Amino acid sequence: MTAFSSAVINKNGEPPIVVDMDGTLIDTDSLFEGAVQLWKLDPLLPLKFLWWLRKGKAALKREIANRVDLDAEFLPYNEQLISLLKK
Repeated sequence: MTAFSSAVINKNGEPPIVVDMDGTLIDTDSLFEGAVQLWKLDPLLPLKFLWWLRKGKAALKREIANRVDLDAEFLPYNEQLISLLKK
């Protein structure tokens, strides 16, 4: 067992549950949600998407994330997964 793996084991000796966000925890993509919010703030700003995208998808995500705050309360959650995780 590595130092990292022993650090993430909980007090009951069980590993944590790790869940992907986009398409799993939420029924959408956070990049899409951020792009829609950005478009609502400034309809011309998405024209910069192509400029940002030339540096790669990670750069595009970073630029969008720097300009919008996704409100977790309004994201479309996968309720079946959430109820399973609560068990």
